[in-house]
Amino acid sequence: DGVGLVRTENLLDKIENIFDEELQYILYNKIAESLYPKPVTFRLFDFGYDKLNLNNETESNPALGLRGIRYLLRNNNILQLQLNALIRASVNGNLRILIPMVTNISEIESIFNIAKKISKELGIYCPKIGTMIETPSAAYNSKDICKISDFVSIGTNDLLQYFYAADRNNTQVQEYLNYSDKSFITLLTSILKNCNTSNKELTICGQMASEEDS
Repeated sequence: DGVGLVRTENLLDKIENIFDEELQYILYNKIAESLYPKPVTFRLFDFGYDKLNLNNETESNPALGLRGIRYLLRNNNILQLQLNALIRASVNGNLRILIPMVTNISEIESIFNIAKKISKELGIYCPKIGTMIETPSAAYNSKDICKISDFVSIGTNDLLQYFYAADRNNTQVQEYLNYSDKSFITLLTSILKNCNTSNKELTICGQMASEEDS
């Protein structure tokens, strides 16, 4: 069926490669070509927390810190390089882009504006851009997010931990991370309804997606 999420930060084994647009293009293009015509979704760099820490920065609470799109908008040069490489690799038409750790609409609009500008400069049709819903604010704002996004993906791992205020990497609070809890199902249902209303594709990422009983 294709690939629902490529964690792009895991493709680079050296920090220097983050600033190598040509290398990124080669990697993304090789993956997209190998899967054509099936779709492949590349998530923008999601640095921080349990993932690659770009500059070994320390935060008192990294799970609530400068992650995903927050980091990229703060470090625009890294964002521009990655979007350049991704859009160049999208010529086959099966590559899609996913925005991680979205909190508000303005973050999505910023990515669309940058991507469309790059696409125009390169003379390449802008690929579909989706939004990850993995924060409570994004979940409760899913009606507007669905309207402006090409597709939506629920990041259940992070959404669950933020919803219950229970760190998913802390074994002492694992019992609070309950996918089948009524309150969490209600939240997911509201996102589904908003996507259906806007006729937008909805996908599920994270551990919940691999559990048939969920």
